[in-house]
Amino acid sequence: VIGNNIKMLMYGDDARDHDNYIKRYLDTGQRHVVGMAREMKAMHKTGKILNIELKLEEGKLGSETKFIGVLRNIEERLQKQKDYRNKINDLNKANEDAQKREAELLKLIEGVKEVALYVEYNMEREIIDINDNFTKLLDTTKDQMLGVKQGAFETDEDKKKEFQNLWRKLHEGKTCRIVQHINAQGKHLWFSEVYIPIKDKEGNVN
Repeated sequence: VIGNNIKMLMYGDDARDHDNYIKRYLDTGQRHVVGMAREMKAMHKTGKILNIELKLEEGKLGSETKFIGVLRNIEERLQKQKDYRNKINDLNKANEDAQKREAELLKLIEGVKEVALYVEYNMEREIIDINDNFTKLLDTTKDQMLGVKQGAFETDEDKKKEFQNLWRKLHEGKTCRIVQHINAQGKHLWFSEVYIPIKDKEGNVN
């Protein structure tokens, strides 16, 4: 490159207009590129286009004006920025999908509450919500049922032992189905029950 115009390293409009940039500065003294760092394209000797950061500085050697251009390859930095933006976009999409699933789940739950027997438990196996259909069948109230442990009305002691395995699977995020015989207020009832674990946005069962 020694003895050649520096624009041989540039690409596109920057290569075409480089001489005019310098001439305009020498004629007017107005800085448009001198003293500023800017991102632009450079041409590798193989013809490959590179992303670079160029900072052009001016100096005086006697009465002669000299320019020093400092070029820095920013390909890796730009790629990292692109990867970061992609990850943020993926995270935003995942969050939007999670919110959509949550809204759909809540809608489904409300529908289930209208037509079925619905109970919600915390991870300590305690009832934290129960619908009117269930309390009417059991001849009790919601306040009386809150805090009652899952399986409290089961009559079969061997069946109660299976609940440990049920909750282990729920903690693993698995949907489970069981048949339970309960005795509530003297009523003997058989239920086919489906337990569905609820997950937060990170996929943890809560």
